[in-house]
Amino acid sequence: MDSHSQHQMTAAQFDPLLTAPLPPAISGWLHGPGAHWVSRVRGRWLRWRQGDVITVEQLRAFLVALGFSPGATLFVHSAMDRIQEAVPQITPTALISMMQELLGPDGTLLMPTFPFRGLQRDYAATLEAFDRRRTPCRVGLLPEVFRRLPGVMRSLHPTHPVAGWGARASALLEDHHKGLTFGAETSPFYRLTQCDGVTVGLGVREPFTLYYVPEELDPDVRAQVLEPEPRLITLKEKGAVIGEYPLRAFRVARDWPNLMRMQQMLHQRGVARYSQCGPLLAVRADARAYVAGCATLLRHGLKSFQAPT
Repeated sequence: MDSHSQHQMTAAQFDPLLTAPLPPAISGWLHGPGAHWVSRVRGRWLRWRQGDVITVEQLRAFLVALGFSPGATLFVHSAMDRIQEAVPQITPTALISMMQELLGPDGTLLMPTFPFRGLQRDYAATLEAFDRRRTPCRVGLLPEVFRRLPGVMRSLHPTHPVAGWGARASALLEDHHKGLTFGAETSPFYRLTQCDGVTVGLGVREPFTLYYVPEELDPDVRAQVLEPEPRLITLKEKGAVIGEYPLRAFRVARDWPNLMRMQQMLHQRGVARYSQCGPLLAVRADARAYVAGCATLLRHGLKSFQAPT
């Protein structure tokens, strides 16, 4: 049996888990107005429970355990404030250097550098142009620092650009603007599933961006979640126009209770694995297994989005 077959999951495997939904009001609040306060309270509580912060050396060992090894390809989601609460001595540049050193010259480091928060549709409605070099990242300090470093490239996509460094960065990112945001063949999110890629959440436990991939791969779901007509977005490089991108934005909101149920199910099946070093939380998943698991849940009727409006 090949590795892809091993990662396929049937609906029957998830049946016992479908009977335990999360309370919608609680899940919605935790990922809406209460997300900031829950994050801070959780961080302080973990530090109190664990007693002390961890050292840079302990962080390095934790990264190795999460899969930072020579030649690996990792896509990293992060929350730098939570990381620094756990490791006060670490800085964004020092953490990036540590990751690069552990991956080595044959490894690849990727981070999301999305220039918005909230609904892609709302952001796209106000977007006229995307400048790969000048448009800032809005999804965290670590990826914003990362995208500015020498040797780091950024994919040419107006709403979901990815920054990358290392041996496979160019192959993963160079065609992002030639197809759908998360679609097959051209998107770095899909290509991550084809190269034994691993996605890691450092200081975060939320669902990964990869759950969009099976939604765009399924033609029926794609028709539901994407706008029927594309918006032409101007692409720029240091102020100079270099092309246009026909963006079909997601026109749906996320269903947070269902997303949390999906994450719980994938965790219970061993696809998303949580770990902890002192007060620092992390989650790790094989990209191919994660996308396959989300696709199985989607076929079983558990959707990560609300009904189109």
